Amino acid sequence: GHKHLFQLVRYLFGIKERASIFADSTVNESRFRFALLNQTFIAEGIILYCGLRAYIPDIRSVGEGAGLLCALFLCLTFYFFQWATYRLLGYVFSDKTHTDLWIDSFISIQSLLGIVLFPVALMMVYLPVPTGVSVRIAVFFYLLSRIIFIYKSAKIFLRDMYDFVEQKMIWL
Repeated sequence: GHKHLFQLVRYLFGIKERASIFADSTVNESRFRFALLNQTFIAEGIILYCGLRAYIPDIRSVGEGAGLLCALFLCLTFYFFQWATYRLLGYVFSDKTHTDLWIDSFISIQSLLGIVLFPVALMMVYLPVPTGVSVRIAVFFYLLSRIIFIYKSAKIFLRDMYDFVEQKMIWL
């Protein structure tokens, strides 16, 4: 999966145009992406549970396993809510090609976020580093991924806007 990983990083700030019928993802790439998304959910769930446990001590009464499963379920539910919202917005306001590029960008950024958050989750579980520092690092990486996603969204949807403005300026 190293080729797919390098491809994800390469297209982090660019747009992957699918001009060829042979450019679709293979089964191995889909499995790799699925594994990376699972890693993302696990890392986010661990970070969420450890962060909540540090700031809300009453959560400890729920139990380690049940609390961690609830945090994992919340992260998974939030991901699917975002995915469905982006799919609906793309269906309403754009065409299928741009929507697919947008969803693909979202999934790629989430996959890379899981790789970055995994060491933070391990640090929260195994090292006696204060939880506040780890939570701040995780929030920083999450906000950075949102900024990159907004940048990629603007690049996908507003790319034709510059051509439109340029053509209007010519006619004036």
